Parts: sequence; C-alpha cells; structure tokens
Amino acid sequence: MYTASVTSSVAGAKTMTVTYSGQTVTASGNADAVFIAGGVDTTNDGTRFSVSTGDEPVGSGEHTISVRLADSEGNPVPGQAAGLSANSSGGLGGGGISTFTETATAGTYTATVSSTVAGSKVITVAFGANQVLVDGNGTAAFVAGGVDIANAATRFSVSSGDTSVDGEAML
Repeated sequence: MYTASVTSSVAGAKTMTVTYSGQTVTASGNADAVFIAGGVDTTNDGTRFSVSTGDEPVGSGEHTISVRLADSEGNPVPGQAAGLSANSSGGLGGGGISTFTETATAGTYTATVSSTVAGSKVITVAFGANQVLVDGNGTAAFVAGGVDIANAATRFSVSSGDTSVDGEAML
C-alpha cells in the first residue's frame, strides 16, 4: 500500500488518477479529492464591498450593498451571511439597513439601504470585528422626492393686511 498527499489552494473537486509503469490504475471507490474554502480573510483582495451608485429618492428608493467574502487564497466563502454587518455614517430616519443574504453566487452577499433623510451616507461593512474594505463606491445617496400636493405638510399662506394696488403681497 502506497499513500500520497494532495494539496490545493483552489476550492473544488479534483479527480485523481494514478499510473504505474505507464498504466492507469483503476480506483477502488472515490477518485475525487474535494477541497473547500478556508475561513474568511478580510485582508484578501477578494474580500470587498461596494454600494450601488446614483441618487435614490428618500422614502421609496433603495441602494444595494454587495459583499464578496474570500479565504486567504481568494476562494469564495459561502454560508457566512450571519457574520456580516453594515452601518451608515448618516442618519437614515425611518429607513435602515437590511440583514445580509447570500446570492446564488457562492460567497456573494447583499443587503439594502433605505432612508427617509436626504443626503450622502458613507457605508461601512464588517465581518465579525474586522472591517471589509470598499471596492468602488461606498456611499449611498438619497435625494428628496417630488412635491406631493396631497401631503398635509404641503401648503401655503398669504400675508395679512392691506396692500396698495401697486404694492406686493407676500406669499
């Protein structure tokens, strides 16, 4: 009986073949060595986040935070949504940041940001206690929506008192 060790820095299944004196030896059972990603490495270039660009209306618009988590070799690390958190530098009013969920692409996670307060909000993301670096845009921008005539806060008033016909009344 002979044994050999196989190592890999790339996650996935590797089919093994053995030859002896130029002849292929038939496997008795499993012929695949399966390698899985290691733990999340927030210092690896493959671990980064970005925020969708553009202006979103307050109260109804959302930005998406996209995060990629990788191990020390750059392999995507699945199943880690619970370890992710995000914060905003500015107040979100009645809005907020959702929890992260994993997408159909292993190691990729998303959350949404909404706000009822206009302005630019710098987003930070962490995995556990470690900050995840931004790759591209890291700011969620929210702008006031159009005028809502039906809103009770939309109104006007005319100044009181008499004004001469060649004078001006203040609105």
